Amino acid sequence: MLSNLEYGQVPNIFIIDNDIIVHFTIRIKIQQTGILCKEHYFDDRNEALNIMLSAAENEIGLPDLIILDINMPKMDGWEFLEQVKVLLNEKYVPPVYLLSSFETSEHIRKAKSHPLVKGYFVKPISKENLTAIISDSSCANSR
Repeated sequence: MLSNLEYGQVPNIFIIDNDIIVHFTIRIKIQQTGILCKEHYFDDRNEALNIMLSAAENEIGLPDLIILDINMPKMDGWEFLEQVKVLLNEKYVPPVYLLSSFETSEHIRKAKSHPLVKGYFVKPISKENLTAIISDSSCANSR
């Protein structure tokens, strides 16, 4: 199963957060970085999972990076991560960076010990941190 980066295309970033203000601020900050990425914004985790399932079936179009809010209605970030592992059978799981409105020792502990999680940030994520995680995820195609 291949990500867009393996096909040499513009990378996909999935931003999953139920707050449209977070979507807006991340969109602006990505534009300010000068990094070319295809951004997909979801306010519902199930919608993101369905798109990932379709991409997995077609073996193209999976996200190259996921920025995930921990606290959302219906399914929290931890449940979403387990669904992603099952859905993708651990063949290809993109790096995941967690966002939270507040920092707790439990969130930090779980994030550090979870194999899919590469980082944890308190909202709002800074442009510098956003640049770093996109660059570290090999999504750094300059505009």
